Amino acid sequence: MARYQQSPACSRARKAVGYIFDVLYGTIKQGMSEASFEKVDFTTQAKALIGFGIIDLLDILKNNVNEDSYRYELSKVMQLIEPSQLGDRFKMARFQKGMK
Repeated sequence: MARYQQSPACSRARKAVGYIFDVLYGTIKQGMSEASFEKVDFTTQAKALIGFGIIDLLDILKNNVNEDSYRYELSKVMQLIEPSQLGDRFKMARFQKGMK
């Protein structure tokens, strides 16, 4: 079972956005290792989303919707990838089994 540590800012943010917890990635890594998984990647949410092709999806969207719709969706994506917003706050860990 993963363990969570409540963020110091959590009590203030909880009222606005719900529960926010910091994941103890060391605990997750240990559990995954015990289950024969190896860590493949650990990065910020921004880098992960960009690596998964979110910029390409925005280009497709821009070519298929009106400007207002595009700007609205772009603003939501920017919150996810902007370092001062959620881009550096949240992390992504990727594990794979049977790499050897």
